[in-house]
Amino acid sequence: MADIKEIERKSSKIKFKVLLPEEEVKKAYSKTLTSLSKQIKVPGFRKGKVPINILRMHVGPEKLKSEVIDSIFSDFYSKARKELDFIPVGYPEITDLDFEEGKESFLEIEVDIEPNIELPNIEDIEVEKLKVDVTEKEVEDTIDELRHSMMTLEPIEDEEIKGKRDEVVFAKLDIEAKNDELNEKYRDFFHKEEVPIYFEKEGLENLDKEVVKRIKGAKIGEEVTFTYTFPNDFYLEDLRGKEVKVKIVPKDLKRIIMPDAGDEFAKDLGYETFEELRKEIYEKLKKEKDGREEIRLENQIIKELLDRTSFDPPEIYVKRRREALKRDFIEELKKNNLTLKDYLEQNNLREEDLEKYYEEEAKNQLKISMIFDEIKKEKNIEVVEEDVEKAMEDFASSYRISKEKVKELYERDEKLRSYLKDRAEKEKIIKYLKKHVKIKEVDSIEKEESENTDGENK
Repeated sequence: MADIKEIERKSSKIKFKVLLPEEEVKKAYSKTLTSLSKQIKVPGFRKGKVPINILRMHVGPEKLKSEVIDSIFSDFYSKARKELDFIPVGYPEITDLDFEEGKESFLEIEVDIEPNIELPNIEDIEVEKLKVDVTEKEVEDTIDELRHSMMTLEPIEDEEIKGKRDEVVFAKLDIEAKNDELNEKYRDFFHKEEVPIYFEKEGLENLDKEVVKRIKGAKIGEEVTFTYTFPNDFYLEDLRGKEVKVKIVPKDLKRIIMPDAGDEFAKDLGYETFEELRKEIYEKLKKEKDGREEIRLENQIIKELLDRTSFDPPEIYVKRRREALKRDFIEELKKNNLTLKDYLEQNNLREEDLEKYYEEEAKNQLKISMIFDEIKKEKNIEVVEEDVEKAMEDFASSYRISKEKVKELYERDEKLRSYLKDRAEKEKIIKYLKKHVKIKEVDSIEKEESENTDGENK
């Protein structure tokens, strides 16, 4: 009878040794040879009548060994699962063996297993929630954006560009590099028939800032030329530090006419009074801020759960998720007419940087998914019809379609049905967590902490 000994156990992997006495190995060989004699046809012999020594030569020692191991593997593997108490999530792999007929033998086997997840005490988790408010400046800025979106342009007779905040110049732009390959590669970027140049914008950088500076004082139709060197941190790597010749020809000068912020402006947007518009803007901004804060709070709770729960997801799961994430990313790049190489160059990254990111992302996604599954089991959280209805409403609102249409799709689309059920389940678990963790309201959050927390759910 095989003897099973555990060698090493990690959170999601186990390695064990199977010791087989000489007599067991002999029996296994004998049984396998008898079975093979009924299956294999050897020239000059009828099936089942092949002498054992001829059969051995025909099959070969390595093939015979493989057949013997295959014939007994399921028996001792089942015994190991029972004795060592593990649930496999992948196929077992023989990592070492000394297996020969006529002697005591062994096999070492490794397999990914379902991890044992010990949840932290949810009530011990403490997170901070920001008290959200909307400032008067935020409301005013939004009103200015709306006014800007409804602006009109009127011609300016003056030929000289003064660079006032209410001016906009439409100009032809041509850029020429010393390298022909760069000129060809960035042809669309280097040559534009009509570029709007606004003087009211704040925080202009790089070439935009230089263009605005150079064009002030010029006249319509007057060619403005200068040389420009792209900064060393420019977002396009092969243009960093490169000197180019820039030519701008102003073609048209116009004045920006902004509507006055008053009742007439509000009525054009569908409101009775300007105060009604202000109130609506305030409420919308508040709702948006509340939503972002809820997401930040959820990410903070998830980060705490990840930090307090020590286990590794099975490697086979990580590999599948990592490849799926990378595949989806490459598909998104294709939709934007980009290759992976283009993306890496533009962001100054190496492929191994991307691989490392997706490895960590896959692990974190799997870990939180498995933690949520454990919470669901331990706390008896079940999704009911009401939860799915809520998920449908949220989905309909997000994609601006009717709830009836979502219900119709839900009935006939298995992927959508699975997605909405998973979404409803996650929402219910998150709701449970928010109810049971300690939430401390604060007036401000450290910027670094906020950025780190947001990064958890990329």
